[in-house]
Amino acid sequence: WRSLRRACATKIFSPQQLDSTQFHRKRKVQDLLNYVQKCCEKGEALDFGEVVLATVMNSISETFISMDLFHYCDPSNDDDNKKSREFKEMVFGIMEEVGRPNVVDFFPFLKLFDPQGVRTRMRNHFEKLLAFFYEVMKERMRLRASGESKEYKDVLDSFLDLLNEENSQLCRHDVL
Repeated sequence: WRSLRRACATKIFSPQQLDSTQFHRKRKVQDLLNYVQKCCEKGEALDFGEVVLATVMNSISETFISMDLFHYCDPSNDDDNKKSREFKEMVFGIMEEVGRPNVVDFFPFLKLFDPQGVRTRMRNHFEKLLAFFYEVMKERMRLRASGESKEYKDVLDSFLDLLNEENSQLCRHDVL
């Protein structure tokens, strides 16, 4: 646990690592401004809360996995929006469950029975979310192994580099 905490502080979430993704955050804000300007020029209404949420989530996801997980409402690009819709449904499902009153919060002895099914639905949402990120990691590892991957310089790359470093150290200790 200590070594993982130290690695996160010094390699994965270090100020230098996060500063290296500053360009992406600036680009996400510029994307937001461009989208708002485009809607203004067309005279279209926009849900500012949804657009800001998409910008914040994309800024975070760009920092972590170099991928936009939310897309601004553009129904013409259905292929690109499929993953975005799936991720959005997972996040909104979790937000709904967290915000919904649960009888178990008032009567803890009912926790075992899960009378409203909240725990079951939350487990399903989190299993989907973990499977989504597992696929992202698996794809990145496949690309790295095949040599097709570019250097993303995101948190996932830092994490995978750390895993490779740990594995190589373990292999050296086994040889010695």
